[in-house]
Amino acid sequence: MAEVLDIADEITEERKIRLEMSRLKAGARRFAAGVAAAKTEINLVEGTMILGFAIFMDIIDWLGIGSIPLLGDIFDLFAGAVTYFWVKIRGLDKKKPWFISWMSGGATLIELIPGGDLLPSYTLAVILIMIFNTSWGRRGAKILSPI
Repeated sequence: MAEVLDIADEITEERKIRLEMSRLKAGARRFAAGVAAAKTEINLVEGTMILGFAIFMDIIDWLGIGSIPLLGDIFDLFAGAVTYFWVKIRGLDKKKPWFISWMSGGATLIELIPGGDLLPSYTLAVILIMIFNTSWGRRGAKILSPI
C-alpha cells in the first residue's frame, strides 16, 4: 500500500513539474512575440539615419557621380543592398504588403537606368517603407495588397 502511495506522489510531482514547464514555455513564447513585435517598430534615430543615407545617395547621383559609368553603378547597387538588408534584417516586410521587400530593388533598377539618377528613388522608397510600417500606413496598404 505504501508503494502505491509513493507512486501516486511521484505522479503528482511529475504533473506539477510538467505544468510549471508548460507555463514557462508559454511565457517564453509570449515574451518572444512581444520582442518580435517591438523589433519591427522604426524609432526616430533609425528612421533619421536610413533616410539620411537615402538622401545622401540621391545627392551623389544629382551631383553627377552617379553618371560615371562603373562608379555610379557600384554606388547604386550598394545603396540598394543597404536598404534591402535593412528591410530584411529588421523584419519590416513581415505581415506587410508583398511589395515592401521589392521597393529597394525597384529603386535600384530606376537608378541603373540612364537618366534615372535624377529621380530621388532611394528617398521615396525609404519614405514609403517607413509609411507602410506605421499603423495608418498598414491600413492603406491593405487596400493595395490585392493588386
